[in-house]
Amino acid sequence: MDNFTYIPKLKRFLPATLSFLLLLISSAFSYFSLHTEYTLPLTLAAAFFVLISFQVFFRYCLTEHIYTVYNGIFAVTRKTGKNTFVIFELALSSECVILPKKEGKGRIKTEGCRVIYRTANLLSKNKYYIFYDDRAVCVEIDSEFAKIIEEFLI
Repeated sequence: MDNFTYIPKLKRFLPATLSFLLLLISSAFSYFSLHTEYTLPLTLAAAFFVLISFQVFFRYCLTEHIYTVYNGIFAVTRKTGKNTFVIFELALSSECVILPKKEGKGRIKTEGCRVIYRTANLLSKNKYYIFYDDRAVCVEIDSEFAKIIEEFLI
């Protein structure tokens, strides 16, 4: 059976800008912590914003997700630099359902599914939900790759 792979193009402008703004906020808190009597809370807030800034930068600017379908298994691989790590595998069966973002959100609200997000970009319009058991995984794929996954579900 063939292997099908999809790698979404990373959109780095928004996460890089957000990370930079969080660093600016952190530096403002750090500056004001030196000139007020509330040194400890402001220093802790500065450290918190630095931590969130790095988390956003590494997660959305330096990490790439690779979606693969092989032998009836859907796998999500995270690639950071030279390191690759399979973070999610799902055996595609007839019980699985794949839905676009709008239809999937309605089903999540009615059924109360637990959602696992495995998207590569911060704000993406190409999100699909794959429902299995009482859970759902949110992936960022195009419509052609979604059709390939649907072929494995039949």
